Amino acid sequence: TPTTPTFFLRRRVRTFTVMSLSLQQLQGSLNTQIQTARALAQQLNDHDINRHTNNSNRLNVHDVIKHQLLDIRGEIEDLHNRQIELENNNTLLRHSVFKLNQEIEDLSPKLRAASASCMGIATKTTTTTTKAPSSHPSSDTTTTASTVNTAAFPVIPSIFEHHNWRFESLKSCMADSQQMQQISDALGIHSLPEMVFPSSHLKLSCPSLQISFEAVNGLRPCLGEPPAHKQVQVQYANEWKSKARQGNDVQTLHFAYDWTFTTDYKGDYACELENGMRVEKNVSDRFNMALLTDTSAPILWSCYSILFEDELSDNGMSQLFVRCRVMPRCLLVLLRFWLRVDNVIIRVNDTRIYHEFGSKFILRHYQERETKWQKLLEKYTATQMMQFTDPNQFADKIDVVSSVYDKIYIA
Repeated sequence: TPTTPTFFLRRRVRTFTVMSLSLQQLQGSLNTQIQTARALAQQLNDHDINRHTNNSNRLNVHDVIKHQLLDIRGEIEDLHNRQIELENNNTLLRHSVFKLNQEIEDLSPKLRAASASCMGIATKTTTTTTKAPSSHPSSDTTTTASTVNTAAFPVIPSIFEHHNWRFESLKSCMADSQQMQQISDALGIHSLPEMVFPSSHLKLSCPSLQISFEAVNGLRPCLGEPPAHKQVQVQYANEWKSKARQGNDVQTLHFAYDWTFTTDYKGDYACELENGMRVEKNVSDRFNMALLTDTSAPILWSCYSILFEDELSDNGMSQLFVRCRVMPRCLLVLLRFWLRVDNVIIRVNDTRIYHEFGSKFILRHYQERETKWQKLLEKYTATQMMQFTDPNQFADKIDVVSSVYDKIYIA
């Protein structure tokens, strides 16, 4: 009968049979179309060969094939290089994971000991009298509550040594209100950035030179009113000025510091040489880009620390950060201050320090870049302007104001 399972099975078999035949017909049609397309492609290829042969002003067929093969070879070499790079990175990652596991095993007993010594447990007994229900005899119940005071674990810096150089990096939490007040009093700056990381730092040293980067000294250049050509106003300033001329209650504020926190801080240097630190200004030496861009050289150590950051009362962003990477033959430090005042200006101050291990000097490159927002709108679309929130994307797209290389001798 039509309602039995056998009926449904037979109907499904018939349906699958019809579908199979339809697929075979489609496959045959596709094969026919593919053969037709191949024949057309062969005809076009023969036509192109005849056209290249007959036209003496164009490359012959062999040159065309040669260029195509060279392009394919180049793509294969790029893929091979990418494969080698991924394998090297994978090996380095496995080595780093193994090293981190060893460090965790070594630190575990120390952390437990520090936890036992730093953690104070104060037990406070609180007596609470609870009235029993009327259906039970009257009773008093005493409960004991304990209050636990835990001390925060100290932040351990990352330390690395290579070729008589010592590198130390610490990424710590931002300052609390008490620390902010202490920094404000020490610097004489009434208003500090919203986020200051006073304990975060990068220090690198060799037997004759110590270089350090920290937030408090990075804010010192902000003290005092900036020169006229570096003063910046928010996008609403002209509107406020027009209201002020109309007699409205609008006042012009004068700050004893740069409210954008623009800094030309290049780091702190301490030299152990007898004659002090010797610096040659504006030299012609440049970084060895072949070493810096060598993808086969592993990165032995790296760090990244934000020193301070402020959103300028929702009018943009101001930030100072430092990063470093150490490779087998050289080191590179980038100290970058970048500023974005929305619809007004973009500014980047970069300090790069480069050293080839074994040489007697380091190179310091200081560069200032700045571009007005209106000029950027003339060159980039609104979609491209969305990238101007990341300094890694826009730093090379704005105009260079000044650039100088200095040579600092370490021996």
